Amino acid sequence: MIVFVISDNTDTYTGMRLAGADGAVVHDADALHAELERAISSGAGVILATEKARSLDPAAFDDARVKPLVLIIPDRHGTAGESIAEYVKKTIG
Repeated sequence: MIVFVISDNTDTYTGMRLAGADGAVVHDADALHAELERAISSGAGVILATEKARSLDPAAFDDARVKPLVLIIPDRHGTAGESIAEYVKKTIG
């Protein structure tokens, strides 16, 4: 299964790349749309997006063409109230 990460920062992107995910760093809505399209056309089964990347255009993830599982993850700043380390620990132990 292909896992694709769309991040707003290189730290999260690099960590996910080390875990075997493909992906990109985006800083504007146009780049977000391009990378989301690339993820979908590559046949990604799971798309991980940081909260800040999603905030560039939240509606882009609501598109009916998006069939893979899309998960919004906290980045290193923990904007959802917990850091990525806490999120991973809670999720997988």
